[in-house]
Amino acid sequence: MYKALVDMEHHSSIAKEHRVSPSIVSRLVCKAKGKKEFYSELMLCHREKEEKYSQIKEAILSRGGRKTFIDSVASLHQDLVHQDQIEVKPKEVHHVLKK
Repeated sequence: MYKALVDMEHHSSIAKEHRVSPSIVSRLVCKAKGKKEFYSELMLCHREKEEKYSQIKEAILSRGGRKTFIDSVASLHQDLVHQDQIEVKPKEVHHVLKK
């Protein structure tokens, strides 16, 4: 957003740099212009995702310490939901396991 609002770069060049479409860049810039607290909301959302990622990672690592066999993402997802009370989607568990 800084490049678009302050440096006045074209949306297409910013989009290529971040591998998104120019319409997404345009939409984000318009939201940032219209709402002063847009950036803080965006950062809050990013922080929440990072916290959830670390929470899932810690739960998975604690299972690895007990020498438990992880046979599938679905079984690990069920364990996280039922035992650890973590609201998580199977896709998020898969994403954490890939990294």
